Amino acid sequence: APLLAVSKGDASDLVAKEVDEGLAAFVANVQIMQGHARGTTALPLPPDWAVSKNTTASSGAPEGPADSKDAIHALESAIITWTKQIKAVLKEDPEGLSTDERPHPGPVAELDFWAAKSKNLDSIFDQLQSVRVRKVLRC
Repeated sequence: APLLAVSKGDASDLVAKEVDEGLAAFVANVQIMQGHARGTTALPLPPDWAVSKNTTASSGAPEGPADSKDAIHALESAIITWTKQIKAVLKEDPEGLSTDERPHPGPVAELDFWAAKSKNLDSIFDQLQSVRVRKVLRC
């Protein structure tokens, strides 16, 4: 962790910021893949520092402009990702069930499709109602 413990204004700030952004992107991808493994869409949460820095510092004063910009960027990126994920789920269509090997999948496949889509939308709704997501949306 010495790389992340550098003092402000040090030349390593840029490297530390890139490492932090890379780590946040990796964690978001892991969250998305965990959702895929469960058969649902997982909305990746932004890093905790982005939510806390965008509200107030521990002293009660707003954070500095650079910190605030980074936090806003992280929050906006998360919401853009959520929007893309939700649009993709809404665009899913039972017509996509047809393949070359199985051009007419039948009514059971369509019922399964709608059950899976319903489960996925319920999961997204539950996540949007969660305390952590609501905190991000309030920022």
